[in-house]
Amino acid sequence: MSVMNLDKLEVWVRAKDFAVALYKGVVPYLSPEEKWNLTQQLKRAGH
Repeated sequence: MSVMNLDKLEVWVRAKDFAVALYKGVVPYLSPEEKWNLTQQLKRAGH
């Protein structure tokens, strides 16, 4: 399966929607330090 087909998977679409909702609903309320920590954790998770 190619990467281009991921957007057809319901689990992928739902996970992406959840991530966007979380980012818009939670991140604005975090302190700058917490935002930085979250960014660092996301970077580590991506490696």
